[in-house]
Amino acid sequence: MTFSQTSKAALTVLAMSAVLASCKKDDDTPATPAVEKPYIVTMAYAPASGFDYSYFTVPFKDLMTGAISAKGQGTEQVGYFDYKKIGNTIYAIGGLNDVKVTALQQTETSGLVEKGSNTFPAAIADIVEADGSNLLAVSMNNTTNMISFYQMTKNTVTVGKKVDVPTSDLYTPDTTLGVNYSGMAVVGNKVFLSYYISNKTTFATPNTSQAEVAVYSYPDMQFQKVIRDSRVGPIGGFNVKNGLIEDESGNVYAISNSNPANGFSQSTQPSGILKIANGASTFDAGYFFDVNSKAGGNAVHVLYLGNGKAFAKLNVTNRAAQTRWSDGSLKAAVIDFNSQSVNIVNGLPEASGDGRRMAAFAEGENVYTVVKETVNGVSENYIYKVNTTTFTATKGAKTEASFVAGVFKF
Repeated sequence: MTFSQTSKAALTVLAMSAVLASCKKDDDTPATPAVEKPYIVTMAYAPASGFDYSYFTVPFKDLMTGAISAKGQGTEQVGYFDYKKIGNTIYAIGGLNDVKVTALQQTETSGLVEKGSNTFPAAIADIVEADGSNLLAVSMNNTTNMISFYQMTKNTVTVGKKVDVPTSDLYTPDTTLGVNYSGMAVVGNKVFLSYYISNKTTFATPNTSQAEVAVYSYPDMQFQKVIRDSRVGPIGGFNVKNGLIEDESGNVYAISNSNPANGFSQSTQPSGILKIANGASTFDAGYFFDVNSKAGGNAVHVLYLGNGKAFAKLNVTNRAAQTRWSDGSLKAAVIDFNSQSVNIVNGLPEASGDGRRMAAFAEGENVYTVVKETVNGVSENYIYKVNTTTFTATKGAKTEASFVAGVFKF
């Protein structure tokens, strides 16, 4: 699926249980016993026309040899879906005509089983872990004047609370402009929501002079304020969904690129990463991670690994030369939020992304990710294993699909 196709889809739609635990935890269910096929790949297959892709979520024993296919196997969903794993559950987040969220878990025999499902009034933009028992989902797009927050139980996706808040809290209402989701993090009794403003019909971005993050209370979701910083432009980008990254200490890192390749029609501020320290609700004036000056590119897709480090894909094309909606060209790196260092990964080809949430997961010192390559004039998807300590990559299995919507490990 090309980024331009995804952007067109956005024109159609961009779009809390009773007991709350006091802190988050990594897993929401008992540990899954060892299974024969612990690796999960969601492969998407394009229709002849439109956006009703066929997604097959399939378990595999190995991701590093041969070719893998969904033929004759897997859990199928048809429509437009985004996939995210929290704890031991994969959440399939639907859009367009199927605004449903489905929770999938793996059985002891390697198969996948539906643990819960819920249909919403409009598409869910993203889901994050909120506390020990609950998730927080948000529905927002640039054509509506309300943002809906849903507190829902893990696994069953049963909604315990819904709160609607006006977008007018975030910007001066304008009949031609609206707010787009770019990232969310729940830290203690606060919710941080990053966004950017775009034209409702053309998706042009006239307001790129500063970063903006809204702060709400948790769990009652009452608006508190918007924090702004003019050292960079808006946080995140279209459909990437990782503008805000939370570490295990409760610090939140806000990633700004303002790339035309990720939906911006202009870039008026430098790229960079800002910090909201744990316990604070303002940007840290003493922190600015200038990734571009150290690596010749700005961070677009980021997977947090722990201990202040993250796997990232950097756009290394000058913003003035980027093709809008192209999500490229991307080079892999390991970045360190604490030391503000960048190590480029060797052996992983520079390539464009799919204009959506990055398909990647961490296993020990390795990250598995997907790279779209052109082989003999044909676009093909390969899984690569990246060693995050030696900064080297090994090519793995070919995935026989139009694109890979998710890759996970139970």
